[in-house]
Amino acid sequence: MSRIKKYIRGFILIGAVFGLLSSLPLILKYGLWTGIIGTLIGTVLWTAIMAVIFIPIDFLLTRKLPPEALSVQQEKTVRIKGEFTHVFEKSIEILKGFKPIKEIEPLIEKQTISARTKASIASFGEDITLQFKPLNQETTEIYISSCPVVRYTLLDFGKNFKNVELISKELQRTENGKKETVLLNKKNDATERHK
Repeated sequence: MSRIKKYIRGFILIGAVFGLLSSLPLILKYGLWTGIIGTLIGTVLWTAIMAVIFIPIDFLLTRKLPPEALSVQQEKTVRIKGEFTHVFEKSIEILKGFKPIKEIEPLIEKQTISARTKASIASFGEDITLQFKPLNQETTEIYISSCPVVRYTLLDFGKNFKNVELISKELQRTENGKKETVLLNKKNDATERHK
């Protein structure tokens, strides 16, 4: 049900904005009533086109994900055994191993790492943030968040959920002493393991 609400709300909003913007020239040239009719037609047509193209794609890419993956803003908190500086440096290494990451900005004094992914067919990129909170000498808490670069993104095809899950799994994997590195492939939906 939440998936249906997401699609209806998103596409009606996009359709209305597109219809309104596309009708402005009609209003200026032919008058208000023609512009209103143009807005209604534009809204219906744009919503139908968007629904036919994007709903099936989003559904296919997110159907196996849990319901919380439907939100474009994703976050998760993990606790990692290790001293803050070591965990911070390890996190930078992990982010450098992700293929979609194009820039990383570590700010050790603010206990934060910011990263941005490359643009893809599915999005203009995602902003990923890791915020560190040393709990004691042996444990560090990391708040991981991922959101679209474009603030008003309605569909992310599960990319932000996958970013957060893959980063948290890799952090926990390195905590357990395994020397595997998980790398996102270009589609951001599979992993390669290197020993």
